Amino acid sequence: MALNLSRNSRLFISTVTTGFDSTNTWEVQMQDGFSFSQGIDSTEITVSEAGATPTRGAETFNSALQPADWAFTSYMRSYIDADSVMQTTEAILWHALATNADPDFSASGVANARGSISNFHVDFLDSDHHELTKLHLFFNVDNVWYRISDCQVNQADIDFSIDGIAMVAWSGQGTVLRDVTDTLSAFPDIISADIIGGTDPTAVAYADRGTALTDGGTGTTTATEYLAVPASATYIKNKLSTLSLVGAAGQNDAAVSYAIAITGGNLSITNNITYITPETLSVVDTPLGSFSGSRSMTGQLSCYLDTKSNGSSTLIKNLSNNLNTKNSYALTLNLGGPTGPRVVFDIPNAQLAVPVIEVADVLGLNIDFAAQGANGIDTAANMDEITVEYYVS
Repeated sequence: MALNLSRNSRLFISTVTTGFDSTNTWEVQMQDGFSFSQGIDSTEITVSEAGATPTRGAETFNSALQPADWAFTSYMRSYIDADSVMQTTEAILWHALATNADPDFSASGVANARGSISNFHVDFLDSDHHELTKLHLFFNVDNVWYRISDCQVNQADIDFSIDGIAMVAWSGQGTVLRDVTDTLSAFPDIISADIIGGTDPTAVAYADRGTALTDGGTGTTTATEYLAVPASATYIKNKLSTLSLVGAAGQNDAAVSYAIAITGGNLSITNNITYITPETLSVVDTPLGSFSGSRSMTGQLSCYLDTKSNGSSTLIKNLSNNLNTKNSYALTLNLGGPTGPRVVFDIPNAQLAVPVIEVADVLGLNIDFAAQGANGIDTAANMDEITVEYYVS
């Protein structure tokens, strides 16, 4: 018997069930605190009758599997690949959050999530679909392997805490969670074709952490089965972050550029995914699939309450005096600073709430915001709420 330690856990993500290689299967390095589970719905039948000796029994039936829940956190890291194209280690997750197209992260790839010579770009211009890209997640929890099929990325939570490293908390659901340990190779640190869906474990040579190995001593080097995380991938220091906030034309602070240094904050991008499950008598049903709901992009910024020119006190005064139902601000956050390794979140039309004053040793403000489409929700141009761009330098 062997106990399983979370410290030795690894995560692999794939878009296919056969033919695995470094273009469709990725290792994503996760932090402590990951989780995955699948519950089951049950029905209890009871009876109630009169008399001196009533029947008082109850019987319980399993009726349907709930969608499998999963969640983990990864650092936001970018690097330059062998083709001199900028990539990010969590590219497949951004892609699945934003579109249903086949992933292609080359410089000529699909528009919503692609690499380029200068940055890695994510937008939501192709996100109006009922079904987004489906993924298969493989958790290697020390000595045990679990597979979650047909996963949808429901939410990405980005934390702007200035004493930390830039990271994203990913969460979503899938249809079925299965233990696939019985098909694992004898080598615990090697992922093989039979684990990720291949029917013939000899058809694809093993690959240790993405490095191609010599096949059977024949001298033939085979393709890798997944894309590993390169050691050159950079980390981002949140404390270097800068904020640009400019009022829009037509409101009382039009073209005012605010000078605000943030002390923290967060951003949540949510697809509001729901799963559907049949209800069949005498059968334990499993979820059939999922559909996306309304797209929501909201967050909060925190800062000190200061009295400098166009500082936070000016912002709260102008917002308090603005009685219009809508306002608009061009909000750009350089997570990691204006140069060097960073991620830029650009929200051209942010609706700001009146900041809440937080009473502490140093008075502060909490500013809630929501990303809006340039033309609201009633035209095809409503998918430009935010763009995300990674930079190495």
